[in-house]
Amino acid sequence: MTGNTYPAGQRYPQDEIDLVDLWLVLVRHKGLFAGVTAVCIVLAGLYAWFKPVQYDYKATLEVGGYWLQTGGNSFAGRFMPFEDTETVVAKIQSSYALVARMEAIRKYGQDRVPIEIIAKSEQKSQTVQLQTTATTADAEVAFELLNDVSNHVIQDHAALLRDRQELLEKFYQERIDVLTQQIEGLLQSRNAAIENSSSDTKALTMLMMDARLEGLEKEKAGIRQQLEVSLKADLKPTRLIFGPVQALKPTGSGPVLIIILGAIAGVILGMAAVMFKQLLIIAHQRAQSS
Repeated sequence: MTGNTYPAGQRYPQDEIDLVDLWLVLVRHKGLFAGVTAVCIVLAGLYAWFKPVQYDYKATLEVGGYWLQTGGNSFAGRFMPFEDTETVVAKIQSSYALVARMEAIRKYGQDRVPIEIIAKSEQKSQTVQLQTTATTADAEVAFELLNDVSNHVIQDHAALLRDRQELLEKFYQERIDVLTQQIEGLLQSRNAAIENSSSDTKALTMLMMDARLEGLEKEKAGIRQQLEVSLKADLKPTRLIFGPVQALKPTGSGPVLIIILGAIAGVILGMAAVMFKQLLIIAHQRAQSS
């Protein structure tokens, strides 16, 4: 059987469809195109209608630490965090979040617990942001999850805070003990000097000893005050500084955007359906003409 022949590289005329031909094809099969597009829009509308509205729930942790004095100057030093924020984030993702989710699943069930808890931190920052996503019906679960993760970090750092507090108390107590020994020794020396001094020098001896004792007592009281200030100012516990709170706007795509995306998908699928039908028609015509 023989057929029409064409120069090498030249296609059949029916293989090439310009914009006019495409438009004519769409008009010819406008029912199919409109039907596919309408179905996609309806499906997108149904999805937007029944899709649960979800919100982001957020909390912010501030990593604590202590003020490390340098150079013997109480005003010179640098802040030493208990852990860098990258380590805290890694612990949350690998341990604390998993433990919190397991506890929540036992309490509320698998369906109500958010899939994940996201932890992140900014560079050169002492804060860690926690985030999860849930519906308003499961807001209680989301709040509890974020609080549980925060409490795991806070409790972990509380042990480090106690260790640092004990070191501070030990440091200042050693200085207080030294002064106490000096005061006791000075009292003994004062009593012995009074007994051995003549009446002419007794008053001068007592005056000198009392002045020295007063100075030591003031120094001792000053050290106690420094200890109280250091425990408050030099030690900073890890704490929750923000949240947990629910975001004001829902997360994810809104109904309007979903319907628009459905319409776009409908146009594309409609064109594909029309082109496929036209391809079948051309193939059928060629089969009949062969």
